[in-house]
Amino acid sequence: SGHQWTIASAGADGTVRLWQLSGPSGKSQPSSRTQSAVFTADGGKIWSLATVPDEPLLIAGTESGEVVLWSTSESVPLASFRGHDEPVWSVCVGPNGNQLWSGGWDGAVRRWDISTANQLTRMNALGD
Repeated sequence: SGHQWTIASAGADGTVRLWQLSGPSGKSQPSSRTQSAVFTADGGKIWSLATVPDEPLLIAGTESGEVVLWSTSESVPLASFRGHDEPVWSVCVGPNGNQLWSGGWDGAVRRWDISTANQLTRMNALGD
Protein backbone atom coordinates (compact mmCIF):
# COMPACT_ATOMS: atom_id res chain seq x y z
CA SER A 1 0.00 0.00 0.00
CA GLY A 2 1.08 3.60 -0.37
CA HIS A 3 0.09 7.23 -0.37
CA GLN A 4 -1.72 9.05 -3.18
CA TRP A 5 -1.91 12.81 -3.65
CA THR A 6 -3.49 15.04 -6.28
CA ILE A 7 -2.06 18.50 -6.87
CA ALA A 8 -2.94 21.24 -9.33
CA SER A 9 -0.49 23.58 -11.05
CA ALA A 10 -1.12 26.57 -13.31
CA GLY A 11 0.85 29.21 -15.08
CA ALA A 12 1.80 31.46 -17.95
CA ASP A 13 0.89 28.89 -20.61
CA GLY A 14 -2.81 29.33 -19.72
CA THR A 15 -3.28 25.77 -18.51
CA VAL A 16 -4.18 24.10 -15.25
CA ARG A 17 -2.68 20.65 -14.84
CA LEU A 18 -3.70 17.95 -12.39
CA TRP A 19 -1.00 15.59 -11.21
CA GLN A 20 -1.41 12.25 -9.46
CA LEU A 21 1.47 11.60 -7.08
CA SER A 22 2.16 8.34 -5.32
CA GLY A 23 4.73 6.93 -2.99
CA PRO A 24 5.36 4.23 -0.44
CA SER A 25 3.81 4.37 3.03
CA GLY A 26 5.96 6.10 5.61
CA LYS A 27 7.60 8.43 3.08
CA SER A 28 6.78 12.12 2.83
CA GLN A 29 7.98 12.52 -0.76
CA PRO A 30 6.26 10.98 -3.78
CA SER A 31 8.18 8.47 -5.85
CA SER A 32 6.14 8.90 -9.05
CA ARG A 33 3.96 11.47 -10.78
CA THR A 34 1.47 11.22 -13.62
CA GLN A 35 -0.30 14.10 -15.34
CA SER A 36 -3.98 13.21 -15.18
CA ALA A 37 -5.75 16.22 -16.72
CA VAL A 38 -5.16 19.53 -18.50
CA PHE A 39 -7.61 22.45 -18.53
CA THR A 40 -7.10 25.46 -20.81
CA ALA A 41 -8.29 28.99 -20.07
CA ASP A 42 -9.18 31.32 -22.93
CA GLY A 43 -8.16 34.28 -20.77
CA GLY A 44 -4.41 33.86 -21.21
CA LYS A 45 -1.99 33.38 -18.33
CA ILE A 46 -3.35 32.00 -15.08
CA TRP A 47 -2.35 34.07 -12.06
CA SER A 48 -4.29 32.34 -9.28
CA LEU A 49 -5.79 28.95 -8.52
CA ALA A 50 -8.12 27.57 -5.83
CA THR A 51 -10.11 24.44 -5.07
CA VAL A 52 -13.61 24.10 -3.62
CA PRO A 53 -13.64 22.19 -0.30
CA ASP A 54 -15.05 18.66 -0.61
CA GLU A 55 -15.94 19.19 -4.29
CA PRO A 56 -14.04 18.16 -7.45
CA LEU A 57 -13.83 21.79 -8.65
CA LEU A 58 -10.99 24.11 -9.67
CA ILE A 59 -11.14 27.89 -9.97
CA ALA A 60 -8.59 29.98 -11.86
CA GLY A 61 -8.04 33.72 -12.15
CA THR A 62 -6.75 34.80 -15.56
CA GLU A 63 -4.76 37.61 -17.11
CA SER A 64 -7.82 38.81 -19.04
CA GLY A 65 -9.78 39.39 -15.81
CA GLU A 66 -11.94 36.31 -16.17
CA VAL A 67 -12.41 33.74 -13.39
CA VAL A 68 -13.02 30.20 -14.68
CA LEU A 69 -14.61 27.21 -12.90
CA TRP A 70 -13.89 23.62 -13.96
CA SER A 71 -14.95 20.22 -12.71
CA THR A 72 -11.87 18.02 -12.38
CA SER A 73 -13.64 15.45 -14.57
CA GLU A 74 -14.47 17.87 -17.44
CA SER A 75 -12.08 19.70 -19.75
CA VAL A 76 -14.71 22.31 -20.66
CA PRO A 77 -15.32 25.15 -18.17
CA LEU A 78 -18.51 24.87 -16.11
CA ALA A 79 -18.80 28.62 -15.58
CA SER A 80 -17.10 31.91 -16.28
CA PHE A 81 -17.19 34.86 -13.86
CA ARG A 82 -16.71 38.18 -15.65
CA GLY A 83 -16.34 41.55 -14.02
CA HIS A 84 -12.67 42.39 -13.53
CA ASP A 85 -11.08 44.78 -16.03
CA GLU A 86 -7.52 43.65 -15.30
CA PRO A 87 -5.76 40.38 -14.34
CA VAL A 88 -7.19 38.43 -11.40
CA TRP A 89 -4.37 38.01 -8.90
CA SER A 90 -6.23 36.10 -6.21
CA VAL A 91 -9.13 33.66 -5.93
CA CYS A 92 -10.42 31.84 -2.86
CA VAL A 93 -13.52 29.96 -1.82
CA GLY A 94 -15.56 30.72 1.29
CA PRO A 95 -15.70 28.12 4.07
CA ASN A 96 -19.16 26.88 3.06
CA GLY A 97 -17.96 26.22 -0.50
CA ASN A 98 -20.71 28.15 -2.28
CA GLN A 99 -19.11 31.58 -2.62
CA LEU A 100 -15.99 32.66 -4.45
CA TRP A 101 -13.89 35.75 -3.81
CA SER A 102 -11.65 37.29 -6.46
CA GLY A 103 -9.19 40.16 -6.30
CA GLY A 104 -7.83 41.90 -9.35
CA TRP A 105 -5.25 44.36 -10.54
CA ASP A 106 -8.21 46.68 -11.18
CA GLY A 107 -8.41 47.24 -7.40
CA ALA A 108 -11.71 45.41 -7.02
CA VAL A 109 -12.57 42.55 -4.70
CA ARG A 110 -15.62 40.65 -5.88
CA ARG A 111 -17.81 38.03 -4.20
CA TRP A 112 -19.60 35.53 -6.46
CA ASP A 113 -22.23 32.83 -6.08
CA ILE A 114 -20.52 29.69 -7.43
CA SER A 115 -23.76 27.93 -8.45
CA THR A 116 -25.11 30.84 -10.54
CA ALA A 117 -21.89 32.74 -11.46
CA ASN A 118 -23.65 35.92 -10.31
CA GLN A 119 -21.68 38.70 -8.67
CA LEU A 120 -22.97 39.32 -5.14
CA THR A 121 -20.66 42.12 -3.97
CA ARG A 122 -18.03 44.45 -5.41
CA MET A 123 -15.67 46.39 -3.18
CA ASN A 124 -13.05 48.87 -4.27
CA ALA A 125 -9.92 47.85 -2.38
CA LEU A 126 -8.06 51.03 -3.40
CA GLY A 127 -10.62 53.51 -2.10
CA ASP A 128 -13.16 55.54 -4.04
